[in-house]
Amino acid sequence: MSVVISPYVLIPDGYRLVPIEPDWNMLSADGCSKDHGGQPCIHHDNRRRIWAAMLDAVPAPSIQVLAAEDSQSIDARLKAAGMLTVAELLEGAPLDSFLAHAGVCDIESYAQWVEMKRGEYARSQARYDLGEKEKDDLYEWIVAHSAVFALVHVNLKAALSAAPDQSTAGGSGTWYPAESIDPFVRELDVLINGEKGAAEQARLCDIVAQLRRRFAAMETLLITSKDA
Repeated sequence: MSVVISPYVLIPDGYRLVPIEPDWNMLSADGCSKDHGGQPCIHHDNRRRIWAAMLDAVPAPSIQVLAAEDSQSIDARLKAAGMLTVAELLEGAPLDSFLAHAGVCDIESYAQWVEMKRGEYARSQARYDLGEKEKDDLYEWIVAHSAVFALVHVNLKAALSAAPDQSTAGGSGTWYPAESIDPFVRELDVLINGEKGAAEQARLCDIVAQLRRRFAAMETLLITSKDA
């Protein structure tokens, strides 16, 4: 049984899509085209054997060529449909600012967030695997997210373990101890929210998240005004 995965088939330059089993017209092209009253034709049988051998010997196209052509093909179809291309999504989509977690403002908080999400999905999957929950349509979604966050978490930890220690690494920037940062954070919080609205003990992540939301709201307002 054949399964239709996509209405689009990527065919590299220099290739054509052909059937595995040749039909009557193919077998009869440039050769014996007699019906033979339904009896086997030695010429057609020979051509079938040659065709099968030729298909087995077809060279596979380069994976790099396939990947590049596939990316261009998908981006072109997305653009034609009035959608963002994959390249545009990677550069930054309009909703990215709303998807960003408010507590993520540096690599350390990002690592904590990834670990938290991996743990959440791993525990959710465990409840299914241990029989606490009956496997339903949500199970595959949980397993997929668990696998993705596991992949991101493992590679992030590997990257962080290989990165130089910023506290000892040389550079032109100035490093401030944490106790010197806290007064600045408090002052920024007061400037943004006023004395009454400021938190008793705000973190730099909180300030960055507030500014991010405000800039996103301003950008949305500008786009709306421009469209109007």
